Amino acid sequence: MRAILPWLLSVVLLVISSSFSTASAQSAPMIEQLHIALWPEFDRSSVLVIYRVSLKEDTPLPAWVSLPIPTSAGEPHAAAWRSSDGQLLVADYERKVEGEWATIKLVAMSSTIQMEYYQELDIAGSNRNFRFNWPGGYQVDALSYEVQQPVGVSDVKVDPAPTDRAQGSYGLTYLSAQLGQLTKKDTFTIDLNYVKTSNELSAEAIAIPQQFPSSPSAKPEGRAQHSSRVLTLVIGILIVVLLLLGGRFYTQYRRQKNAPTSRRDSVKRGKRQPKGKKEKVVENSGFCHDCGKRTSPSDRYCRHCGTELH
Repeated sequence: MRAILPWLLSVVLLVISSSFSTASAQSAPMIEQLHIALWPEFDRSSVLVIYRVSLKEDTPLPAWVSLPIPTSAGEPHAAAWRSSDGQLLVADYERKVEGEWATIKLVAMSSTIQMEYYQELDIAGSNRNFRFNWPGGYQVDALSYEVQQPVGVSDVKVDPAPTDRAQGSYGLTYLSAQLGQLTKKDTFTIDLNYVKTSNELSAEAIAIPQQFPSSPSAKPEGRAQHSSRVLTLVIGILIVVLLLLGGRFYTQYRRQKNAPTSRRDSVKRGKRQPKGKKEKVVENSGFCHDCGKRTSPSDRYCRHCGTELH
């Protein structure tokens, strides 16, 4: 029974250790594709930055995925994972600030995720300037970008230079390029400059609804939002059950330990009054002929009435 408690403690520690090891292992899954979309003056007078991320197919799910955004951007505008039917569903996330950069750690329920945030656009008269920075620290197999041209622009310049120009969603023009592989040590920038004489936003010019399609649906929020807490809840329940079982086994162990002691005491008490001696006393004893009380063989007078014994 003494071996049970250490065994239970070992099980609890093993469960906790394996859970944290799993979470740690999933905290930096391999990014197969990273597509960065820059949409200046789309629905705000700033730049909508969109990360479209594809994880490797063998990534264990759900997975924690960490992505960098500038601290000045504040909270992400959206953090989502894409379901099997193509819908973007809201994902739970944590934000950790370190200097000029914040790490957004979100829960991916599928291998495709998307995150959006807004960053300030430098506007000086009709000139627009924007620089996207990537701080490094991430392994990416295939990096690409796209720039959505706002309505009514001219003299658009992008560096690195785009290799493709095509009309895409909302009837707008998109400039894009494939930038290849990234190591954790690699940093890069995308510079965007253009001329725009009006302050009209693209969403206003083409009458795009305020909730445009790239935004994730909030309908299934509960499933993704609580997924990170499910593991913690399961571990907590398991620990409580193991502790209750340990308490029960310990109580039984104490009872069994005390029971033999009582039996030994009973045996010892029995040895102090052996039956043989009791029978001998009865066999050699006599009775007073006057009062009838029991007497001992060595008595000359009755201890009860004082009569001389014969």
